[in-house]
Amino acid sequence: MTAEAPRGVAVVTGGSAGLGRAIVRELAARGGYQVPKDAVFYRGAGCEECRSFGYRGRTALFELMDFTPAVRGAFLRGASEDELTRFVVQDGMRTIVADGIRKAVEGVTTVDEVLRVAMNR
Repeated sequence: MTAEAPRGVAVVTGGSAGLGRAIVRELAARGGYQVPKDAVFYRGAGCEECRSFGYRGRTALFELMDFTPAVRGAFLRGASEDELTRFVVQDGMRTIVADGIRKAVEGVTTVDEVLRVAMNR
């Protein structure tokens, strides 16, 4: 079954796409989002409308942490960033990377753009 790409994007398939998908799934899972098994990822291909950038407009990525008494306690006892992330994700938070990957699965953006923006903050 071949997915039909929206205008201005190309479906990412073949080659190292399998390894890339595994990494994307792992990043999403660590951030509180499970990528559906049938997810299709796109890569910006460019067109006249986007002046060949492959992107048009802006999409916000969100990460919102509920500062519960348990989170406060972990913070005050000096938990590392990784420990805090695992703790709040288990408590229901979705990281900014996971939110971006969810939007890539929905076709709103691409994994390349999510990683470019979210991993460089």
